[in-house]
Amino acid sequence: MTISRDVARDLFVTGLKNAHATASQGKTMVQAQLNRIENYPDVEVKLNSHLAEKEAQLQRLETILDDLGESPSAFKDATMSTLGFIGSLGDAMAGDEIIKNSFATFALANYEAAAYATLIVMGEAAGETDAIGALEASLNEEKAMAAFIAEHLPAVGMRFMQLRSQGLQASH
Repeated sequence: MTISRDVARDLFVTGLKNAHATASQGKTMVQAQLNRIENYPDVEVKLNSHLAEKEAQLQRLETILDDLGESPSAFKDATMSTLGFIGSLGDAMAGDEIIKNSFATFALANYEAAAYATLIVMGEAAGETDAIGALEASLNEEKAMAAFIAEHLPAVGMRFMQLRSQGLQASH
C-alpha cells in the first residue's frame, strides 16, 4: 500500500505541532519541580539538565516547523503548558510530591519518546529527511530521561521513606 507524501507531510506537521505543545508542557512541569525540590540532589541535577534539553527540543521543533513554512500552535502550547502547571500544583499539594512527580516525568518522557519515534517515521514518509537528526536527538533525550527515572525511582522511594520515618520534610 502506498502512502501519499502530501498526507504524510500533513500528519508530520500536525505531529510536530503536537510534540511542541507536549514539550512545552514538559518544560513547565520540570520548572515547577525545580522550584520546589529540596532533598533529592541527583534528581535536581537531572531535572536541570532536562530543562536545557526541553529548551533545545522546543528550538529543534520550531526550526523544523519553520523550514516547512509552519509554526507551533499557540493554542496547543498554552493549553498543554497550563495543564503541566496544574498537574504540578496538584502534585505539590500531595504528601508524596516527589513520588508523583517521578511517575509523571516517567510517563511524559515515554510519551514524548513514542511521539518522536513516530515523527521520524512520518518525516521519512514525507521525504523530510533533514528533520530526522533533530528528532533522533530529542528521542534519545527522552529515552535517557525515562531510563534515569526508572533507575533512580527505587532510591528516591527509599529516601522518601527514610525522611518520613525521621519526621523530616520528604515530599520534595
